[in-house]
Amino acid sequence: QYTPAQISSFSARSVALHHFPWPITKQAKVTQKDGDYHLNQIDFVLRYTNDVYASKPGVVVFVKEVSNTGGCDIDLWRYANMVVVQHSAVEYTWYLHLIKDSVPVKVGDLIGYGTKIGVQGNTGFSCGTTGIHLHYMSSTAVPSVWPDPSVASLAPWPPGGTIVPVNFVEATWAALTVDSIYTSQNA
Repeated sequence: QYTPAQISSFSARSVALHHFPWPITKQAKVTQKDGDYHLNQIDFVLRYTNDVYASKPGVVVFVKEVSNTGGCDIDLWRYANMVVVQHSAVEYTWYLHLIKDSVPVKVGDLIGYGTKIGVQGNTGFSCGTTGIHLHYMSSTAVPSVWPDPSVASLAPWPPGGTIVPVNFVEATWAALTVDSIYTSQNA
């Protein structure tokens, strides 16, 4: 966690809305939104790129990229590789299912739009028709203690009731629909 002064220093540089979490002019398809296990969460299948970008400026607060395990058993969710970025005292974004060893950022890095934070994959609870994809969500809080990121079978999750929908510059949360394709303006 950061002091109020540190948070103020980077949240002042951010803007109100997020961009889609992939490179400018590239597209992604929404495959799940607000469904089973997905309230206020969304899955994107990136097209013509596998690179995942930060959706908004902030500070990297958690990185896990040691897992090679994924599958259709919900108990595998803890094996998801992920990056968590803090944007303010009460705003965090979570990027899940990343490929092992694909994360170029580290905890403490100050990042902005267009910063690559990983590669979409299928670690954790990831299977079925979606396959390789990016699970994206935002929260107003994070766990009080982060698990050891060097242990493949451990992963954090936002505290209950803190996952919130995100409006993107390119489309509002309400406008995003399953099976639709969207183009990013993130650079």
